[in-house]
Amino acid sequence: MKKMIADGFDIHHVDGNHANNHPANLILMDGIDHMRLHGLFKMARPDRREAVAKASRERWAKTPQKDRVAHAKRIANIRWKRIRADRKRAEQQMEAGI
Repeated sequence: MKKMIADGFDIHHVDGNHANNHPANLILMDGIDHMRLHGLFKMARPDRREAVAKASRERWAKTPQKDRVAHAKRIANIRWKRIRADRKRAEQQMEAGI
């Protein structure tokens, strides 16, 4: 059974393998941040990219402060998870002699 994800959010597969649904490989991300992570804005047409950027700026300007703080905490948590994963991967590679 497929779980529903709240509107505006995506699931990011850390290792890029969409078949690997182990919880350690999944990060719940804001949809815009997920698109940024994968560089999808760069692939969009320049006129479309500007329209999306403008809409995002306008939406952000209307976002209540408490939601901005919550968003910043989510991003910090995502970054911290990535740092921990990178450290763990480096330790495993050192142990394996890679």
